[in-house]
Amino acid sequence: MALNFSDFATFIAVARHKSFRAAGDELGLSPSAISHGIKQLEQRLKIRLFNRTTRSVSLTEAGYNLYERLRPACDEIHTILDEVNSFRDTPMGTLKINSSRLASRTVLMPLVAGFVRRYPDIKVEVTTDDRLVDIVKQEYDAGIRLITTVEKDMIAVPIGPKAKICVVATPEYLANAPAPAHPGELVNHCSVIFRYPSGRPYYWEFYGQEGKLEVTPCGNIVVDDLDSELEAVLCGAGIGYLYQQQVEEHLASGRLISMLEDWLPDLPPFQFYYPGRHPYVRKISVILLEKGLSFEFVNVNPWVGDSPAPQYNPLGKVPTLITDEGERWFDSPIIAQYLELLNIAPELIPLDPKAALQVRQLEALSDGILDAALTSVREKLRPAEQQSEEVLVRQREKIGRALDSLEQYAADGMLTAEPLNLASISAACAVGYLNFRRVSPGCHLPATDRLLRDAAFTALLAEFGHTRVVTTLRTLQNEAREHIRAASKLPDWSEDWAKKTRNVLEASQRSALQPVFNLTGTVLHTNLGRALQAEEAIDAVSEAMRSAVTLEYSLDDAGRGHRDRAIADLLCELTGAEDACIVNNNAAAVLLMLAACANGGEVVVSRGELVEIGGAFRIPDVMRQAGCTLVEVGTTNRTHLKDYRAAAGDSTSLLMKVHTSNYHIAGFTKAVSEAELVALGNELGLPVLTDLGSGSLVDLSQWGLPPEPMPQQLIADGVSLVSFSGDKLLGGPQAGIIVGKKALIERIQSHPLKRALRADKMTLAALEATLRLYQHPETLVERLPTLRLLTRSAEDIHLQASRLRPAFEQRFGEQFDVRVEACLSQIGSGSLPVDRLPGAALTFTPKDGRGATLASLTQTLRELERPVIGRVAEGRLWLDLRCLENEALLLEGIAQ
Repeated sequence: MALNFSDFATFIAVARHKSFRAAGDELGLSPSAISHGIKQLEQRLKIRLFNRTTRSVSLTEAGYNLYERLRPACDEIHTILDEVNSFRDTPMGTLKINSSRLASRTVLMPLVAGFVRRYPDIKVEVTTDDRLVDIVKQEYDAGIRLITTVEKDMIAVPIGPKAKICVVATPEYLANAPAPAHPGELVNHCSVIFRYPSGRPYYWEFYGQEGKLEVTPCGNIVVDDLDSELEAVLCGAGIGYLYQQQVEEHLASGRLISMLEDWLPDLPPFQFYYPGRHPYVRKISVILLEKGLSFEFVNVNPWVGDSPAPQYNPLGKVPTLITDEGERWFDSPIIAQYLELLNIAPELIPLDPKAALQVRQLEALSDGILDAALTSVREKLRPAEQQSEEVLVRQREKIGRALDSLEQYAADGMLTAEPLNLASISAACAVGYLNFRRVSPGCHLPATDRLLRDAAFTALLAEFGHTRVVTTLRTLQNEAREHIRAASKLPDWSEDWAKKTRNVLEASQRSALQPVFNLTGTVLHTNLGRALQAEEAIDAVSEAMRSAVTLEYSLDDAGRGHRDRAIADLLCELTGAEDACIVNNNAAAVLLMLAACANGGEVVVSRGELVEIGGAFRIPDVMRQAGCTLVEVGTTNRTHLKDYRAAAGDSTSLLMKVHTSNYHIAGFTKAVSEAELVALGNELGLPVLTDLGSGSLVDLSQWGLPPEPMPQQLIADGVSLVSFSGDKLLGGPQAGIIVGKKALIERIQSHPLKRALRADKMTLAALEATLRLYQHPETLVERLPTLRLLTRSAEDIHLQASRLRPAFEQRFGEQFDVRVEACLSQIGSGSLPVDRLPGAALTFTPKDGRGATLASLTQTLRELERPVIGRVAEGRLWLDLRCLENEALLLEGIAQ
């Protein structure tokens, strides 16, 4: 039994709504009729398309694949039918237009007022929105935007005068900041930044002798409305990038001054655009009349010829546009396709529209339609186009894609020996036959199924799977079509579709945590993952991931153990503490200590130690979350022991010290040591808690590094609890470590928050392996990456920079002055904020002095297979080499 369009329409409706009832409402059928139709379709195809339960309907894998292939074709046929039904003698209905605010005010509204008087049966609904709206998805008939934001597959007609951009500011602003003479100087100014409501920034474009220049504006005011941008500029907030229509009145009055005029060419006019397959061509065409085009209907007799079996043209009426020169141009793709099918290649197609066409005729039909279509198109081309080398190969590609989908069905055996209806074939051809556009020869895209049958794709299908490969191919085909529209040729990579597909698939599988070269000069860079792990820690994590481990299992008594126990014993050995506890980071450690030991009580802290670290982590906020009451003592720069004594009372639960690891107060200062505070705590019966922050287990001064307080020192001084980080100076994984009195640690371990904040097996494995390195201090510098990088000598780094400079000079010397310069690195992550480590860096100074050139270099380095991250300062890029241990890998990346 032949498959017909209604079968697929029913299938598409059920697949879209996932409901027989909703599909029936759409198609005007009962749920039982829908269910019966789906059952018959499954029987004909001999495959199950839906999984059904009493509560839901869902697609099977075969059903999903069929839906993804059929949906575009069915949508297109519905559009064609809607287009046919919209041809009426009198324009009527609702015309929905989406316009930018500026275009609506300056171009559209003056036009609409006269338009509705002329066509009273048409209701015009205008929505103003500065977002980049998909008018098809949002169900608008047309839109008005600049041509640069109009989708390539839309029909666009210029409307209104040319647009012009102005860079403006008030005289008051320019009195304090000299006007820029070059767009690159805008980075030194405050600008009012426009951002699309979607969040996408609006880049400022300029054109000079060196071509197009894109500037990212800098400023503290960001708006999503051009009128708001103008108001901010008028208030003296900075420089604006606005349309001339907005500012011409203020330029004339002197309230604004224009700058960089030679860099700002005229822009194309706003464009009235609509989909090429739009079902309401009549309404759209009528509005074009307001811009100088006249419109008429051409009646076509649906019956052509006097033979007993005349040819049939189902359209009846055909819309045409008549230009100012009196030239008639068919605006309907369907009639042109039917004329070609019926008049040019009649020997290939039965004249009776109800006659069946066997699948075995499909290949001949495909070639015949393509040849006939091209012949017809060439005959209709205007003289100038006839003389051009660029013929409409794009039409061959579009028609070919429509037929390829049918060939794909035949190749998959879905329609074997089943007849195809002439109407289905011609409608499918009409999908690709939209607008006459000039495209260079050789732009034919290979069909998806043909590519998949290529031997080069066999490995891709096995490695990535059919679904991902097909999805990627379709994306690449769309990318190629966009390139054809822009350059009239296929992209260079189209010579090897398999290679391009593999590159895209491999890039999509690249981890979000991408390895980079940290050449920022910050050893413990929070944004780059802080401490590098020792090889021993990496091996331990790998083993823990591969195997079941004794995380909370005791081999001694075959019972449940505690996950912190093994590492707690190791920490006690290294620090002299009675017990230890591990959580997921030091912030969690501080929260847990306060919640377990001071909930409902007061905690006394020096005002000079109420720190805030990255991510707005503040000690007062943490105390509030832990249920404690903060009692501040002393002043910002001076706190005495008597201040703690005076503040302690019956409600006091803890005395607390916080190590100010990320800032330093110098000058007239006074702080209370842990030893002094412990003595007071013992006198008052109060425990003392210290948040150490970084926490080094070795004396850094032995390698000439600035000293940092060590947990074992504080434990020896009698501090009750000490917390510190695992991924800072310790050189291990992210973790919060608490060491101290056994009774307090037991309270912490039994607190409900401990389970929420506990570390996983990978963290514990890496931390244990790192701590064991400290049992062998003689080899610690060589085996612990953090310490190895911190102790590198300036001479060693300078020699490394000298070795690397020639390769960078060869690669970037044309645009940049590449030098070796002394620099000061920092430890980072809030550790020793004032102290710096002498080293060397490669610096890149743009020879043209432009910030945009420098920004382009940093972007290029970030786009390498292994990105290179440096820092920009003093008008040049610095690649600090303190953290570079693999020179060969860096040189390999630069060469690529």
